Amino acid sequence: FPFKMASNDGNESKIKFEFRKLLLKISDRLSSENLRELKHLLVDQITKVKLETAEQGIDIFNILDERGLIKPEDLGFLRELLDVIERKDLCELIRVYEDRGSVAPPTTQRIYTEADLSDLLLGEIAKEIGKDWKMLSRHLGLPEYEIQSINQAYMFDLHEASFQALLRWKVKLGEKATVRALRRAFEDMRLMGIVQKYFDS
Repeated sequence: FPFKMASNDGNESKIKFEFRKLLLKISDRLSSENLRELKHLLVDQITKVKLETAEQGIDIFNILDERGLIKPEDLGFLRELLDVIERKDLCELIRVYEDRGSVAPPTTQRIYTEADLSDLLLGEIAKEIGKDWKMLSRHLGLPEYEIQSINQAYMFDLHEASFQALLRWKVKLGEKATVRALRRAFEDMRLMGIVQKYFDS
């Protein structure tokens, strides 16, 4: 990676510059409707006064940055927001930024055995599932009534819906909730980024 996290001040400045450049690029491509949608999604994270004064996406991103909700090394929350408002093209900008190595990705726990399927790790994986959680649930064999129950309870929170789906799969399917089954579900859905990141090659 050309820009890895380090204590070197120059290197950290470079990382922050690339991070802010990405946020500005995303902001410039947001429509006024996108901005309204983001404000609606963030009513629980940002005060009404600050949301009303935010005129551009970058204003919102700066607030999220100040609150630690987005960081150069962790853009999962921003990716989730963009996924909800159906801006896959902007999610792709984040992917390119990460693949280019502008940040050193946080150390990821690999999954080797069922003992590795902790709730904490499932929560991390859930951040990357997004709108695909229903299809994933079906691939994992979760009953349709469970899927509908999750959808009704977490209709506006994709991360939590994904997390609850993984938790219920783990609990409800018991011995059938295996590493092999989880990996196969991701592979069948062509979610190879998750496979490569979390599963042993």
